[in-house]
Amino acid sequence: MAKVLLVEDNQDLAGLVRSMLEFEDHTVHVVYTGTEGRDNILKHPYDLIILDWDLPGLSGIEILKEFRAQGGTTPVLILTGRQSSDEKETGLDEGADDYLTKPFDMKELNARIRAQLRRYTKVQSMNSLLLGDIVLDTTKQRATKSGRTVVLTPREYQLLQFCAKYPHLVLEFPDLVKQVWPTNSETTSEALADAAEEMTDAIARTTLRRLRKKLDPEGQIIFPHIVSVSGTTAAEKQDQTIQSGQIKSATTSDSEESDCDDDADPFIGTIFDQKYELVELLGGGGTGLVYRAKHCTLGNTVAVKLLYPHLNFRSEIVRRFSQEARSSGILSHKNVIEIHDFGQNDMGQPYLVMELLIGTSLGEMIKKAGKLRLSQAADLFVQTCNGLAHAHEKGVLHRDVKPSNLMIVTESNGSITVKLVDFGMAKPTTDQSVESLTRTGEVFGSPPYMSPEQCRGLKVDHRSDIYALGCVLYEMLTGKPPFLGADALQTIMLHINAEPPHLKLSDIPDEQNILLDRILQKCLEKDKEQRFQTVDELRISFEALFQ
Repeated sequence: MAKVLLVEDNQDLAGLVRSMLEFEDHTVHVVYTGTEGRDNILKHPYDLIILDWDLPGLSGIEILKEFRAQGGTTPVLILTGRQSSDEKETGLDEGADDYLTKPFDMKELNARIRAQLRRYTKVQSMNSLLLGDIVLDTTKQRATKSGRTVVLTPREYQLLQFCAKYPHLVLEFPDLVKQVWPTNSETTSEALADAAEEMTDAIARTTLRRLRKKLDPEGQIIFPHIVSVSGTTAAEKQDQTIQSGQIKSATTSDSEESDCDDDADPFIGTIFDQKYELVELLGGGGTGLVYRAKHCTLGNTVAVKLLYPHLNFRSEIVRRFSQEARSSGILSHKNVIEIHDFGQNDMGQPYLVMELLIGTSLGEMIKKAGKLRLSQAADLFVQTCNGLAHAHEKGVLHRDVKPSNLMIVTESNGSITVKLVDFGMAKPTTDQSVESLTRTGEVFGSPPYMSPEQCRGLKVDHRSDIYALGCVLYEMLTGKPPFLGADALQTIMLHINAEPPHLKLSDIPDEQNILLDRILQKCLEKDKEQRFQTVDELRISFEALFQ
């Protein structure tokens, strides 16, 4: 996963490129003018920059010249309608790493992007990074200066790596913290949000202070433009008096951790963060593991979700992990998973504590059964509507409603409860957050369940979740989503352009078939103004089928 800046004044083309990159799991920031492009390049870290040559305000070549003059090393790919050999030579001579003429095939662009990121990642991961006379070993998370090797804590490594990778950036301390350890403050969950923000700021100040003490006591190499953060408050002075002991403790732990095999399970049988004893591994996915755990004081059983240790340095993954806790933490409904706790231990390991769910997902149920009868699907769908309606009432968009994020739990009395889970893609619905979303052009979600506006990277609201509900209902009754192409990009184009399929079930009356199809067609309207305007409105229409 990489951070990519796309500077392209053709918004339709930018939307398609952005969608393609997002589904390669990259974080993409899109701007449409040369001035915006230059400002972002010189102020924010990226792993790849895609520049249009002919931009309003400032040309791509002018931006490229200034970026290279400032010492920027990030790969740059130029997009342009200029096709002459001389112009191509000019672009490459000015520092472009690749050059693609319009019109181009999206597959070719994707291949070129992958090639640039592959080369850049290989250089970053295989070679040592240099910062002044400091040599950073990117594989062992250690630094060497004047022949002396220093073991770094995870956060010290992140900070030093950021400084070495982006020497052209000049950031004040608050901006530096946001870039290296981004958090999301767009939430009304006071308990979780305030604790996370205070923790991040305090750890950041301590980390910079310790890193300078280890490698740059004069403050001339590691962010020299930032004034010393040591001794500015009574709390920091007190922290300095015990700093040497803390460094020794952290170094010992980190050294032991760095020698661990990432695929091993070092957690079972341990007491995590002095509160949760991890007793059984329940499962894992692409980013983390879920354990059955017992609270050491209360004795209750919970589920604890941990990121894989090597992903603690992936700021976007940590941000989404934090987002899941914050969005879920403000919700309290029987059809939404309950979050009990969230934080990081003293080694920077994020954790999320939630209610323990024993059951199966709706996706697994559909896969096993092939499809569900309407009578089977009805109660599950109504419960899903109830949980999602509660989230919307609390100002939270889920943005990734799909069968695998709906857990089916059998209660002790034999009843079935649906639990809406995985709020890692969720977003508050405040005006400020929506505007921020629009500016960044963020694309998110799972292709088979994305609304047309999500596919285009446009402003979204609760009606995108309603569109996804329509996709889920269709899949429950047929065994497959309404739109499914050969790949993610083709699926996106189907959501944007194709008419939704009509539904006709063989085991229900014709009149009920007609009404059910109308409900689905309204959910799947391309224009969100033509959809159901609230989840409750959808639920009431659906329940009317059985009256």
